[in-house]
Amino acid sequence: RSLLRQPKLYFYDVGLVTGDEGRRLENLVAVCLQKRLSFLEDGDGTARTLHYLRTKDGREVDFVTVEGGKPALMVEVKASDGALTAGLGFFNERYGLPGVQLVGDLRLETDRGTLAVRRALPWLSALEA
Repeated sequence: RSLLRQPKLYFYDVGLVTGDEGRRLENLVAVCLQKRLSFLEDGDGTARTLHYLRTKDGREVDFVTVEGGKPALMVEVKASDGALTAGLGFFNERYGLPGVQLVGDLRLETDRGTLAVRRALPWLSALEA
C-alpha cells in the first residue's frame, strides 16, 4: 500500500526533451532501459517492465525494472550529485532491492554493498553488451 506507481512521460526522440541537463539525462536513461528490457523480453519471453517508485511520504526512485513480476533493479538518475540518494537507501534497506545511481558528471564511482554510484554514459553503453 505504501508504494504508488505514477505515470511519467518520456520521449523516444530525446531531442524533444526541454529543460535542464538532469531531465534530459533521465529521459535518455528511460529510453535505454526500456530498449534493453524489450530486447531481453523478446529473447526469452520473460515479461519485463519499467516503473517509477514513490511512497506516500515522498521517498522515490526514478526507475525500477521488474522481471517476471518481481522487482529486479532500482535506478536513480542525477546530473551531477554523486551522493547516494535517500530513496535508493530506503528501498534497498526495506525490500533488499539492488540499485544503481547513474550520474552524468561524476568523478569517482563507488560501491556500497548492493548499491552503486556509476557514471551514466559508460553504464548505459554496457547495457548493449
